[in-house]
Amino acid sequence: QALASQYIPGKWLSSLAKLTSGLNEASNYFIEQPLSATITKASLPKLELAKNVQEQPNHRLISADGAPCVPLSMLPCDQLKVSLPFTLDFSGSEVGIPDVNGLGTGFTMVDAYSGTRLTVDGAPSDPTVRGYESGKITVVNGQLKLLTNKGIAYTTNNNQINALGVQVDNQGKLQIETVLVNPYNGTSGQQVGLWFGLNDKTFVKLMMSESKISLRKEFNDVSGSSDIRTTAAISGLNQKIVRFRLIADLKANTIEGFYSTDGITYTNVGATYTTKTLSIAGMGFSANPTYAGIYATHRSSSTPVTYTFESFGISRENTAPAVVQAPVNQKLIPGQSFQFSGGVYQDADAWDALSYSATLADGSPLPNWLHLYAAKPDFTGTAPTTDLNLTVKVTATDQAQASASATFSVSVDNSKLSCKPISTLPCGQVQVSLPFNIAFDGPVANSLPDKNGLGTGFTMAVAYTGTRLASDGTPTDSTVLGYVPAKLTVTNGQLKLLTNKGIAFLNNNNQLNALGVQVDNRGKLQIETAVINPYNGTSGQQGGLWFGLNDKTFVKLVATNNKVELRREFNDAPATLATDQRITGSITDLNSKNVRLRLVVDLKAQTVEGFYSTNGTTYLNVGAAYSTKTVNVAGMGFTTNPTYTGIFATHRNSSTALTYTFDRFAISRENTAPTVVQAPIEQKVTPGQSFQFSGGIYQDPDAWDALSYSATLADGSPLPNWLHLDASTVSFTGTAPATGDTLAIKVTATDQAQATVSTVFNVVVPATCSPISNLGCDHLQVSLPVNLTFDNAVAQTLADKNGLGTGFTMVDAHSGTRLAEDGVPSDSSVLGYEPAKLTVTGGTLKILTNKGISYLTSNNQINTLGVKLDSRVRLQIETTIIKPVNGSSGQQGGLWFGLNDKNVIKLMVTGNKVILRKEWNDVSSTNGDSRSTATITNLNYKTVRLRLIVNPVDNNVDAFYSVDGITYLNVGASYAVKTLSISSMGLTATAAYAGVYGTHRNSS
Repeated sequence: QALASQYIPGKWLSSLAKLTSGLNEASNYFIEQPLSATITKASLPKLELAKNVQEQPNHRLISADGAPCVPLSMLPCDQLKVSLPFTLDFSGSEVGIPDVNGLGTGFTMVDAYSGTRLTVDGAPSDPTVRGYESGKITVVNGQLKLLTNKGIAYTTNNNQINALGVQVDNQGKLQIETVLVNPYNGTSGQQVGLWFGLNDKTFVKLMMSESKISLRKEFNDVSGSSDIRTTAAISGLNQKIVRFRLIADLKANTIEGFYSTDGITYTNVGATYTTKTLSIAGMGFSANPTYAGIYATHRSSSTPVTYTFESFGISRENTAPAVVQAPVNQKLIPGQSFQFSGGVYQDADAWDALSYSATLADGSPLPNWLHLYAAKPDFTGTAPTTDLNLTVKVTATDQAQASASATFSVSVDNSKLSCKPISTLPCGQVQVSLPFNIAFDGPVANSLPDKNGLGTGFTMAVAYTGTRLASDGTPTDSTVLGYVPAKLTVTNGQLKLLTNKGIAFLNNNNQLNALGVQVDNRGKLQIETAVINPYNGTSGQQGGLWFGLNDKTFVKLVATNNKVELRREFNDAPATLATDQRITGSITDLNSKNVRLRLVVDLKAQTVEGFYSTNGTTYLNVGAAYSTKTVNVAGMGFTTNPTYTGIFATHRNSSTALTYTFDRFAISRENTAPTVVQAPIEQKVTPGQSFQFSGGIYQDPDAWDALSYSATLADGSPLPNWLHLDASTVSFTGTAPATGDTLAIKVTATDQAQATVSTVFNVVVPATCSPISNLGCDHLQVSLPVNLTFDNAVAQTLADKNGLGTGFTMVDAHSGTRLAEDGVPSDSSVLGYEPAKLTVTGGTLKILTNKGISYLTSNNQINTLGVKLDSRVRLQIETTIIKPVNGSSGQQGGLWFGLNDKNVIKLMVTGNKVILRKEWNDVSSTNGDSRSTATITNLNYKTVRLRLIVNPVDNNVDAFYSVDGITYLNVGASYAVKTLSISSMGLTATAAYAGVYGTHRNSS
């Protein structure tokens, strides 16, 4: 199939079987004769078709399914790029560009030379893929042999043949390698090695030539002495197996070369240099299709050489994935379907993709009812009805098989089943939220019903652990032992409880209708009820509140025998009255009063305290007569086990049942207001720029509590439309307005009890530095050194037409009249700025010119981009211009340094000359105020580097240019005084501006 989707000259075919095995139907293909441009639809059976193509030189077979990617390949363009890691062992079975015998080399493209082919290299075998000569390539015995041509890719000698390669993903850190067997050592520039780049104008190569190994970069046909790293001569290199390794770090924008002659130790080619790497910033490798491969040439020699390659490979440095958000523990409802997230994972390598798997923590498979949807990863299924608890392990694996794992628990929550033996309700309905209140003024849903089916509001009844008294009869429901609904009546705002004889006291654990609710066991709880006319008896009759774990470990506050008693019991142990009990003396007529009981349980201090009131206003401490009013509950397990609280009553040692009447029950928790952990700080946001910042950090000392957040202006009015609070993260986002302002913002954190804490901070939108910038004035000045490579958008700088920050912070505001041809300003507050004419792309800034110029009184230049800088120090200001326009109408572009369009220094390229000019208060003479080169041939075809030196000590400026990036020539070389004086111009007093500009001036 690979053969059938590419051009196949007949001489490539070693057997008909190889071709025909790749063809499906002959009618899907065409035969082309390139020399006559004749294309004929194939209509023969596939065997005859193969033979037809094989026997006619210069004929090719074309797939109807994809056009060839000329001039780089006979393959379709979408087949040039390979997946990483990529390796070739030259077995002959690897698909791609074929060799002389039709065997696949594995390479998918050949660089198309941009220069003139050397005559000695002959005419192209295939003009559509001009850099490819299959007759010079042989795959044999696990090697690729490359017979050289004379052409080379070096500066403007762009005529290399058989620069074989593949398109590679241009992200991350790439390692490109090849192995050479006994590479030829000549003295005429013969060379062989690796290449990586865009084309024969912009690339890097790691090569062996003349017993040395060199790393060289070339950018737009320019390669100077600073663009190379090379070893000294290496003896016997041509008799060794030499391994090349090229490291291209596309994030750091550096490249590094290594070699090895033993396959173990790799030596850095730049080992003797201060900086071993070469910078590839601005070469466009990360923004354009990028290729890597092998090449060889005999260059200045007249004799071809055969170089032997044993392998080729590309790999990428891998970053293991990370757990961004671990999966949370899951409680499932028995028999219910579910779906939940297995966490969030991320790979720092943007090109990478993660796959997901899951097992139990011990590596065994998941149960049949638990399924991982690996694309997300999400879990789905239907929970079993059995009680269980699993630990599940989720693993995220990247394409290099690096992984990150997280574990979490999955339990089947039988709380969703009947919570026997303490309740007929599901366990999930037993616990209540605080504050909690029962008024007994109507049925309460999802609670234990009374004898008439009316919900009491209570969700559980203590299941006695002792033997039920015979006088109390048999259980109504044997699965919920302690609950007797026939003894309960909700009526007229009261709950009437008809007593039984059983009690929870020591090992007499047979209390019935100890009704209650499960309660959160944190903080300081206040539990209350009112008992109307509690019975006054001498046989232990009692009714009141209880709080605890069960009938063995609890605290009770009761009205009994016209007294109020607080007592604790721990594991049925007999009470020590001094420590376990607090009791009042006899209270006259207590049995004829509405007695309010209040039990205060401090689960932090581990104490309980009892109070009562007979008037609803004054509460008396039950332990008032004791030296320690509270009872210690430390060690009773109230904070580590499910805890319950409620009411109860019993006639105990009496044989006569009583009715106790309760008219309310309530639980509240002492609330602590939230606090400010970290107050938000004043924020300065850039006009017109998006922002995100924190609104502070807040905390509630109550661990059970949750905070919600809101924000207003300090006076309570709403936030402006451009400022938004994300209450889930307490962060602010938005886009700052163009006009300056200072707002006082109030953030409020509110807990569930509506207690709050607030902070106020300022958001400052600086006034824009009109008319020279839409940024705040404090954003204009930059710290030195500054280096703008135009590779990426620069935050908080003037944007191009696509909103990408250029790196410049200001634009000079023209002081003259704007030319009609230049239209009206896009922004009247920043007169000289036209972002529609600016484009940041591929490591360059493109300026589409306007007609206006800053020259003498013609002060109407547009897009004079710059930055503010400290000009009291010696400055070197540079830029690189690619193929500057050569016009005769004053078209120009270059550097500027000055205060405004009246007081400025310019270093420009115009009419194939480089000119340094100063202008002071709109005055500039041709002789005294300028330095100029003669006309420089073909300057408009070169990459021109401009360098302006500002010397505040000598108060002068000096200008240079270079066309090779190595040698810089003085613009004023032919003048007696090469520099221009800037004395009295005020340019070096404190600060000035510097940047770039372009204009087509007198041209239309």
